[in-house]
Amino acid sequence: MKILIIGSAGSLLVNFRLSLMRFLLERGHEVHAIASNDAGVEETLQKNGIVFHPISLDRHSISVVSLFSYWTHLRHTIKKINPDVCLAYTIKPVIFGTIAAKMLGVKYCYALITGLGYAFIAKGIKAKSIFLAVSFLYKIAFHYCHTVIFQNKDDQNYCCQLGLVSNEKTAVVNGSGVDLSHFLPTIFPATLTFLMTARLLPEKGIFEYIDAASRLKKQHPNIRCLLVGYIDNVSAGITSRDIQEWEKAGIEYLGKQDDVREALRLASVFVLPSYREGTPRSVLEAMAMGRPIITTDVPGCRETVIHECNGFLVASKSSDSLYEAMLRFVQHPHLIPHFGEESLRIVREKFDVNHVNQDMVNILLKRF
Repeated sequence: MKILIIGSAGSLLVNFRLSLMRFLLERGHEVHAIASNDAGVEETLQKNGIVFHPISLDRHSISVVSLFSYWTHLRHTIKKINPDVCLAYTIKPVIFGTIAAKMLGVKYCYALITGLGYAFIAKGIKAKSIFLAVSFLYKIAFHYCHTVIFQNKDDQNYCCQLGLVSNEKTAVVNGSGVDLSHFLPTIFPATLTFLMTARLLPEKGIFEYIDAASRLKKQHPNIRCLLVGYIDNVSAGITSRDIQEWEKAGIEYLGKQDDVREALRLASVFVLPSYREGTPRSVLEAMAMGRPIITTDVPGCRETVIHECNGFLVASKSSDSLYEAMLRFVQHPHLIPHFGEESLRIVREKFDVNHVNQDMVNILLKRF
């Protein structure tokens, strides 16, 4: 079969979908991919036997000119590829890619919802307008899909309750999975160390982490609190000056890491206080390396933690709740290796990328 994967950023396509595309190739399928041509993306995909079609996409722009340009290029490229199966993920590729593919006669179209994101989290008049627009367009796109694939049951149920898609047209997989041969358990550092890795966005819980970590650092100066990530969207209001202030408060900022395993080796406990996720891959990677987890009791994140088994679930948007959970590891460090072992057990049973990829293939090709 000729299978087309449509994403937004090329770097994210490589990071999150390369294993699935390799899985399809190994089973004799021809794989094409559409995304922005970030540094090294085309070379990586070509080296793996994937046909790459770069299309620029401003993920943050909603201007009519930008969207029309993206739509035009997308239609032209899909028509040229003429795939048997089309899988789109992230908001704009799902909306524009699915509708374009169906209009061009692609027989089997699928959408992968990797999280509902800003449009379904933010509050205010502008956010409400975006929510209504995205919901309307999702409903159209989902209508043309054979199956809408979610990464957690909360998102599946929510979209069904909103009337965006019928339950019969949905499926759920365990996130994107994690490569257990790449992320291997390592020994814990001598110094108790907390780590958060994420794009520097408010909805990732960055301010809650900074507040909780800086308070804990004042009381227990011998611990370390690390932060890995980058400023993804200047409109989010986080600047380099903010990062400098965080460093003054004792947070060690390690910047963007091409290989996050180096940072995970430095960590005793992994922290992600996100407001909502699909299933956070950063957490799965930390679990695969045997780290206990502190994350929020919200859709997606709660899929990864059994409370007081491999970590703690905390209240969303609450630095106090996060602080208390971090403090428990400081006061009871014997929990760290035990919780880490449980993280490893859970990720092996539920989130092995080979199992997830097989589930994806079963959905995409069940009609053939």
